[in-house]
Amino acid sequence: MAEQNLRHKLLENYDKTSLPAMKTTVKFRMTIKHFDMIEDEQALRLDAWMVNEWVDHRLQWDPELYEGLEKLSFPHQILWKPDLDIYNSARIGESLSFGDTLLIVFSNGRVLFVPPVQLHFTCAMDLTYWPHDTHNCTLTIGSWVHDGHTIDPQIMDEKPEFDIPVDLTESGKNLTRGSWDVKGSNMTRKVSKYDCCPELYITLIISLKLQRNAPAYAWTVRLPAVGMCILTVVLFLLPPGAGEKLVFGGLCLILDLLFIAYTSNIVSHAPTHTPLIIELVCEQLLLVIGSVVLAAFTTRMARDPHTCGLPVCVRQVLLMLSVCLCLQNYKNLVARSHQPYTRTVKTEELEMGESSAAQLYGGMSGDFTTPCGLDWLLLAAVIDRICLIVFVAIFIMNMISFSAVL
Repeated sequence: MAEQNLRHKLLENYDKTSLPAMKTTVKFRMTIKHFDMIEDEQALRLDAWMVNEWVDHRLQWDPELYEGLEKLSFPHQILWKPDLDIYNSARIGESLSFGDTLLIVFSNGRVLFVPPVQLHFTCAMDLTYWPHDTHNCTLTIGSWVHDGHTIDPQIMDEKPEFDIPVDLTESGKNLTRGSWDVKGSNMTRKVSKYDCCPELYITLIISLKLQRNAPAYAWTVRLPAVGMCILTVVLFLLPPGAGEKLVFGGLCLILDLLFIAYTSNIVSHAPTHTPLIIELVCEQLLLVIGSVVLAAFTTRMARDPHTCGLPVCVRQVLLMLSVCLCLQNYKNLVARSHQPYTRTVKTEELEMGESSAAQLYGGMSGDFTTPCGLDWLLLAAVIDRICLIVFVAIFIMNMISFSAVL
């Protein structure tokens, strides 16, 4: 009965649209229960408890007159509360929903309102270092109508509190709902003045520094990217006349295109910049195209019938280069082929080891090679080996340059 009378007394002639005082101080703090990045919208979603405290002198009473009642709860719809809203909402037109959360009113007029809310606010994502990207997201909250002389928001803590449940398996693995780690957070109070109005407006800024933590990307993104770079190098390890080089290069090209299509689908919502790992694979795609073209030239060079050999000066340069490039087998073949009474070399002998490319070129018969054909084979082998060195150097430089995302 005492509670009923007290409620009737407090709400009698109470106007929820009028301010509690000329200036109302609203104390604010936040407890974050869960967060997730909505990458398609470039927005952050927070599940949080917004703690608001203020004093409404119209809601004071003497506990001794009401059987010692120290506090009461009321539906938030029937009492005044500050019109705090999100300035950088990702869903314009949607106001904060407090559901059926109750207010707690204490006998001294202090009001405590702790609604669970879901906040959607914009967060521009820089995916340059994807999938190791870090983002600085800022939530701006303030009164939508009243200036700082009327409602004065104050922060109770320098940082938002995090109360995110963590589940651990028997092996100690962390099972969480999200794929982001908090690397830093803070809350600040900002006083602003606009050209339109002489009053000061106060906003509360909650800053979060988030880093992606998705171990699966190590297997689905980083490892394939490095593997495709290695495959391009392997292409030049095949014999210069092997037709399989073109098939292998074509497969590498298809793998690069599939990887680009896969990653582009994931990061398509970041059109202003390209992730470094996609730049790496696109560069790799160009290298694969170049390697396939070179493979076609060297294969044609090694396998086509030739009626004349290379000039002596060119052949001498190639023989010297072959020593530096570890092509001793090719050097020996060419040197013997130009000696008097040299014996012919059967194709079956050339199909062993590095000289497997020398097939069916040169002489009119498909069973033997000729000195002319061996000259061109040596040229193709030297070009292949130089390309191998160049591509290995490019591979090493890429691994160093893109180490931040690998």
